Amino acid sequence: GSKIIRKTAKRFMDKPEMASSFRLFSGKLNQKILQHKSNFIFIDELLWWYTSKISFVFVEHRKRVGSKSGYTYGKLWKLLTNLLIHYTNFPLRLMVYGGLFFSILFLIITVYYLLAKAFYDVPLGYTSIIVGIMFSTSMILFSLGVIGEYVSRLYTFQNKKPPYIIEDLEE
Repeated sequence: GSKIIRKTAKRFMDKPEMASSFRLFSGKLNQKILQHKSNFIFIDELLWWYTSKISFVFVEHRKRVGSKSGYTYGKLWKLLTNLLIHYTNFPLRLMVYGGLFFSILFLIITVYYLLAKAFYDVPLGYTSIIVGIMFSTSMILFSLGVIGEYVSRLYTFQNKKPPYIIEDLEE
């Protein structure tokens, strides 16, 4: 279960897979994380927001003795969807690229139906309905993805994700 979460973080957030639940960080970084207000906080992502100086130490993990993890598959699924929605643009990019893909696919299908209309006996109105539905659906999906990208930028701004990190101030 948790391997899926780590692999997802690595794939969609460009983060190393080596990280574990054990962390040690400075008081200054701790204050930055404590100031962050959100209804869903993923500490690994916040650490990457505020610093690029992250090191890893190998920790040997052993099987849990005497009890089972409190994470059910349902809780892990909820965590995974929260990570994808709150900290990545993946769903929005999927809409944009999906809309673009279906636009191209529907263009090819439209050409087929127009050729069928020109050379074969196709019922009146059938071609125009199919072409209209396909084109409008792909344009709606693409447009929602573009609008979603703008909403994502507003969300990132509202979340106060820093565009850069100020390490030290020199006078």
